[in-house]
Parts: sequence; C-alpha cells; structure tokens
Amino acid sequence: MTSCPRFSRKVAECESIIAYEFNSKSLCAQALNTAADSMSVCVMDGSIKKIPKNDRLAVYGDAAAAAYLCSLWIKRGLPKPDVQDCWTTLRRDLISNENLTRVGRENGIHKCINMNGGTTRVSSGMVATAVEAILGAVEIDGGRDVLARVTNRLGAFAAISGFPNHDPELCLGNLLKRSQDRVPLRATARDASISYGASVAHPASHLDSVLTSLEKIFRQNSGSWVGNLEVAAE
Repeated sequence: MTSCPRFSRKVAECESIIAYEFNSKSLCAQALNTAADSMSVCVMDGSIKKIPKNDRLAVYGDAAAAAYLCSLWIKRGLPKPDVQDCWTTLRRDLISNENLTRVGRENGIHKCINMNGGTTRVSSGMVATAVEAILGAVEIDGGRDVLARVTNRLGAFAAISGFPNHDPELCLGNLLKRSQDRVPLRATARDASISYGASVAHPASHLDSVLTSLEKIFRQNSGSWVGNLEVAAE
C-alpha cells in the first residue's frame, strides 16, 4: 500500500498496536474505514479503489468475538443452572459498545480510524465499530488463534479472568441493577433461585453463597436495593 500513504500509515499503526501483520492490507484498511466520501478512495495494487466502510466487518467481528468469548466462558465451567443469565450478562458487558470503546481508546485504535472529510471528532460509536471490525478482519486474515492473541493483547476480555465459577455474585448483581421491580429469591428443600425475567437457580448447597452475595451487593449499594427483595421458603 505504498501508493496510498494515508491508509498505509493507518494500517501500519494498527498492526503495531495489535502486534499482527495482515496478509491482506486492504482488509485492515477496510476495518479502519468509516468514510463514504472521497476519503475512502485510494490507489491500491495499481488501480483506483474505494475502500468499503467497516460496518459489515464489524458485524462479522461481533460474531467472531462472541464465539471466542463463549469458548473462554465454557472453560470456566459455570454450573448448569447459571448458564443462560450468566452468558447473557457476560456477553452484554464485554462485547458492549462501552467496553469496546474503552478498549479502542486505551490502545490508541481511535487514532487509526479513517473518517469522512471534514469530520474531526472520533465518536465512541466509531471506535467500538472499528474494534469489532478489526477483530473480524483478524479472524478472516489469520484465523481463530490470531483472533485470540489479538483480543488478549487488547485486553478486551480481561474481565473474564475474575468471572466466578460458582459464586453467583456477578450475575446476581447485574440482575439487581437491571431490575426496577421485584427481585424474588425463593428457597426450597432442593434449590434456591433468584429471577429477573428468567429464573437463575442454584443448588441448595449454594444457598448460603447466594445470601452472602446479596448482602455484599446490598452493602455496595449503600444499603439500598434497586428492587424489592422477597425471601420465601417452602
């Protein structure tokens, strides 16, 4: 891409950040491109080309990142009753625009983004989309192992290292934060469950852990619940 200094510079900077050299430089250029005007036009491989916007690559990157995150989550060995809500919570938090924007800005990816002429401010949405697109481009160009390496280098999923195997605190905390109504905790002879929309059940042996987690969340919220807690035994 020596004939296209603008994109060449941005691609080289991105490769330095993620510590991966693309086989297809044009794929990386597309991941960084948010422009649809003349700023997306470039002389590449001896011909004039218009670099596509990165939105489609971002969709692919979102799916690829989710698949990789799910593989990490499975290795954590979460108990079966927690599966649906804990996965939903984990995916929502780590592949959120907020987290991806943080990752992009902390690593300097926002400086590599190619924008429309006249645009001077890199928005949070641009950064999040670029990070997703880069992850998608990396997976297409180098495969799952390279995606894993780049994701780890960027620290995109670093929070999963602290994700509990059996402690329901993280999931319960997020359920409480999302609830504006009642958050029932129900204990029977065999299990205990807390629900928000869908039930999250825990074995009876984990009941003490559930209650301890609720107490910790209560204290962390300055002694005030987001919703009303009900405890009942059968």
